[in-house]
Amino acid sequence: MEMFSRRRNLEWQAGNVANTPLALHHGVDFELVHAMSQLDEPYLTRYRSGELGTAQLQELERSLNNVVLQIEMIWKSSSRRAAIRRAAPRSGRRSAARRRSPGR
Repeated sequence: MEMFSRRRNLEWQAGNVANTPLALHHGVDFELVHAMSQLDEPYLTRYRSGELGTAQLQELERSLNNVVLQIEMIWKSSSRRAAIRRAAPRSGRRSAARRRSPGR
C-alpha cells in the first residue's frame, strides 16, 4: 500500500528501487494511518488463548491464506488534490483492442 505514498515513491526513486511509483503516476498522495486485521477462526481463538504469539501470528498472516478475515485501513490524503482522477487511456489503441475482444 506504500505505492500510493508520494514520500515513499520519491525515496524509492532516490535509492533506485524498482517498486512501482503509483502515487507519482496517478498524482495522489496517501499515507496509511492505521491498519487492523480481523482474524478468522481458529486463529482468533488460538491468539486469545495465548497459544499463538504476535510474532507467530504475523508469520502465519504472511505465509498462509485465510488467516485474516478482513483488514480495516484508515488512510490520510496528503495530496493537494483530494480527488482521485481517473487515468485516461494514453492512445486510441487500447479502445480499439477492447472493441475487437470477443464477448465484451
